[in-house]
Amino acid sequence: MSAGGSLPARPSDDATAVRHGQREVQNGLIVTVVALSLAAVGLSGAALVDNDVARWLHA
Repeated sequence: MSAGGSLPARPSDDATAVRHGQREVQNGLIVTVVALSLAAVGLSGAALVDNDVARWLHA
């Protein structure tokens, strides 16, 4: 018998599959997409504002 234990060659017939962490991964992906979208909007807005300020200064 091994000290660390070992997994059987295949699960038993009455084994239950447990989804571990799926909800956390989905929530993390949603948060990441929202954060990247907000960052893109912010950078676009900053570029537009910077461009308008530069035009105003050089007018």
